[in-house]
Amino acid sequence: MSHDALKKKLNQLQEQMADGEPLDAQERATLDDVLVQIEALLEAEDNDDDDSLAERVREAGLQFEESHPNLTAAIGAVADALSRLGI
Repeated sequence: MSHDALKKKLNQLQEQMADGEPLDAQERATLDDVLVQIEALLEAEDNDDDDSLAERVREAGLQFEESHPNLTAAIGAVADALSRLGI
């Protein structure tokens, strides 16, 4: 998977965050933190420093399983894309 494909998944996640069920402040902060980390990693294009990012994304998504199932699916897609890139 290319970085462009990952960016597309990130855009889909951000759209889901904006259009889906409202997130509380803690949920929004968790996802915003993960998104910032992913974007910083993509800009640096140095995947060696943080090979656990995909796992952290998955863990962040666990808290949304019951309350935001569509968002959970979007988070999972981003985590899968990170894994395919070796991140």
